[in-house]
Amino acid sequence: MASRLGSASSRLLCSRTVRIGNVELSPIGGLPALMPSPASLRGVAYSDSQHALEIVQWLMKKQTLRQDAMLLGSHPAALRQLVFRFAELTEREVEVVSISRDTTESDLKQRRELVGGGSVEYVNQPVVEAALRGRLLVHEGIEKAKRIPSSTTCSRIARWLLRMGAF
Repeated sequence: MASRLGSASSRLLCSRTVRIGNVELSPIGGLPALMPSPASLRGVAYSDSQHALEIVQWLMKKQTLRQDAMLLGSHPAALRQLVFRFAELTEREVEVVSISRDTTESDLKQRRELVGGGSVEYVNQPVVEAALRGRLLVHEGIEKAKRIPSSTTCSRIARWLLRMGAF
């Protein structure tokens, strides 16, 4: 049975398939801690506008084609809501990274942490985890970035992971 999200007033959700217009996608599933819970469980009244459904449908097309997608706009909270709605419907995991004026590209890759015995361990950051595990990535505050070439950061990190033999 397919889910039909044709309008804000007529929604039927089913865990088998999500369908918006002529685009159909099977949910992926993953770690519940990394997937947004449905808006109704969070106590949020959320209604899918036609514009929101068109964007989620476009994201579904991009996923079907195994292409990257980036949403940019003047309302970051609305864009984040769209990504979380897409993740909720398709049961995708989400990684969130906060960016400030002082964030550098190396801050997005790995962090050194001291572990027992005084040794150092490298820990992957959300951008790397998203690339390695096929998760959605939300950049919080990308408009504040001063030192990061934002349009190429993810592709640079993917190339870095390839050189490191991660894929």
